Amino acid sequence: LYEKGVYLVFVGYKSIRNFKFDKIYSSLGSEVRSKIILFSNLDDSELQWLYANCTFFVYLSIAEGFGLPIFEAVMHRKPVIITESSVMRDYTFLKKSMVKMLDTYRISDWDLERKIALALEGSLYSEAELEEIRKYVMNRYDWWSVAQKHVAAFRGDLLDLASRSGQ
Repeated sequence: LYEKGVYLVFVGYKSIRNFKFDKIYSSLGSEVRSKIILFSNLDDSELQWLYANCTFFVYLSIAEGFGLPIFEAVMHRKPVIITESSVMRDYTFLKKSMVKMLDTYRISDWDLERKIALALEGSLYSEAELEEIRKYVMNRYDWWSVAQKHVAAFRGDLLDLASRSGQ
């Protein structure tokens, strides 16, 4: 992809040393490494700029809690490529772009390459589909309704606890 002028951008904290990544990265020629950008400690405006200007977004976590970056990319109408693992399995609105898991820790390289190729040519999702996904996320995961559900669950737990203790 670097031959086509495509940049690979990594964003995040390097909290756990990844010797395999370090070895692969250091073995690459300088021409390839010049197309790989590593960012950390970005502020919100820098992150928003990256979301707005990326061609597509890849999030290959195998043990994600919620995946907020996925939703941020969706809100910018970007094709999102994710794994079919963890909580992301529930994001059926992104089913077309889920990369198959071979087992608990390995993804299908072939499937990932296919999804990236489709995203690069602009055929993974149409503009209309990206807008539909954005609207779905806005309606289903807005902060107010999520907060209300949590408060209701919390109150229900308190009421249940009070009734069991005889109060």
